[in-house]
Amino acid sequence: MDEDEEEDERAIRQRRYREASANAGVEEDLLISGRLFIRNLPFSVSEEQLEKHFANHGEIADVHIPLDSTKKPKGIGFVSYVVAEHAVAAMQAVDNTIFQGRIIHILPARRQVTEEEKEDESNFKKKREEDRRKQASKGEDGSAGWGNLFIRADTAVEAAASRLGVSKGDILHKEEGNMAVRMALAETQAVGEIKRYLSDNGVNMDAFQGKRETAKRSKSVIMVKNLPFDCDENQVTELFQEKGDLGRVILTPNRALALVEFIHPQEARLAFRRLAYKKFKHTPLYLEWAPESILVEDANVGLKQSTQDTKIIQPKKASGIQDTEKLLEAEEKDGGLEAEERSVYVKNLSFNTTEYSLRKAFRAAEGLRVVSIAKKRNTKDKSPEKSYLSMGFGFLEFDTNANAKKAIQTYQDKMVDGHKLLLKLSNRKPQGKSAKRKRVLSTKGGKGGYSSSKLIARNIAFQASRKELRELFGAYGQLKKMRLPRKFDGTHRGFCFVEYITEQEAKQAMQALWDTHLYGRHMVLEWAKKDESLEELRQRTVEQFESANVAAAAGIAAAGSKRGEKLTTRMF
Repeated sequence: MDEDEEEDERAIRQRRYREASANAGVEEDLLISGRLFIRNLPFSVSEEQLEKHFANHGEIADVHIPLDSTKKPKGIGFVSYVVAEHAVAAMQAVDNTIFQGRIIHILPARRQVTEEEKEDESNFKKKREEDRRKQASKGEDGSAGWGNLFIRADTAVEAAASRLGVSKGDILHKEEGNMAVRMALAETQAVGEIKRYLSDNGVNMDAFQGKRETAKRSKSVIMVKNLPFDCDENQVTELFQEKGDLGRVILTPNRALALVEFIHPQEARLAFRRLAYKKFKHTPLYLEWAPESILVEDANVGLKQSTQDTKIIQPKKASGIQDTEKLLEAEEKDGGLEAEERSVYVKNLSFNTTEYSLRKAFRAAEGLRVVSIAKKRNTKDKSPEKSYLSMGFGFLEFDTNANAKKAIQTYQDKMVDGHKLLLKLSNRKPQGKSAKRKRVLSTKGGKGGYSSSKLIARNIAFQASRKELRELFGAYGQLKKMRLPRKFDGTHRGFCFVEYITEQEAKQAMQALWDTHLYGRHMVLEWAKKDESLEELRQRTVEQFESANVAAAAGIAAAGSKRGEKLTTRMF
């Protein structure tokens, strides 16, 4: 072999080495970031279409398509996977393929630089504030009161003072006594106003059902909390309108909660990052993505081509207090209580089918909320501890009866993991806190051995006294009797029995105090059985938690229907 041939061979080896090194580097980068950069996208593509195209290769964490100044896509996009290995597989499978008539090119995207890397030195106070701001922008700040109906104590008191025509000092006067009761009553009144106002202004309250951690979130509607009482709707609108074009802005009269809808999801994400935990007047804003389908209509309905003059839809004024029975009757007429027919029974599942793969098969079904597969404990030898086996059937829960029937018609005989699925309506009881609330409030006194005028209040703060409890429950009717069981040391046991003179007063108290906190603890209310003793109450509580554990082992309650789990969740 002459020198020229040796030189050519050496060049070929070096080129192959560089290509192999580059490919290894690309794969290594993707294994770290799990984020893809896509070029040459159609200018009409949406984030939903891009997500659907890449969802076949794994669970997607985020999709982003940058917009130019005219609100049109720039022809590039970013896709982040939950599992980094899925990004490598997607790049190998989709790169240089045709998508909507264009050949798309995929490169590994750069890892996003964190705030800690930008700032090496910072004092503790500034660093703590930045950490909370960053957590808030991701919706991870656990100290920021992330409950759906979180209300600032100051806002609740100011709303009550404004309604009564007095000052805050008059309500919180230290010499009046029972300040905790007055705070609880102010919060109760504010929560009731929020629910009535949102319901009257086209907000789907059923969207708050189920667990908060697993709830599917909207990409364009933001819940704004911790607002000061002296703000108004125009100020909230101006604050968010700086970040993009708005659809609707709904601010409750007591300033406890606002819903802000953006037309473009990209601008909604920008506003969320920029405004989360930002000081507004004198308080930091707490932001949270609203549940999906919380607003009945789409923001684009009725909007003109030019979005410069976007009009904010003005909500109608809140109506007066509605009677509990009338409210429930209206919900029954509108199909609000037909939740028992919102679940679809899925039969003939493969034992290898997981809840993730089942949800993926039905991801296009409209209104799908909960997917669960019935399981049983694995009792085979050498099986891992706490492992479960599929029982071959499951449940799909939808937001409405119509969507459940539509899914049955569309997906009947669908093949999943080699098995033809059989679908039919189930009489399974609804899931979530809102569904339980309807069942409890609609329970007629005297049925099933339950009293019509006697309540049990659990999870009572140990600081609460008998006098404070009588004052709190006495605000909604005349008390016939109240029992507060005590321990041997004289302190109470954390629950009490409350009996009213009339059934209507008991129902009114149940309705009003459902979301009330006393000394920071959420009271759990339910109907008491007739002539139930303390020992019977203890036994009933034990049975509830034991039944919850059995249901958990079977996997049937995986969608959040475990009574014991919900009871514990409501306690905090």
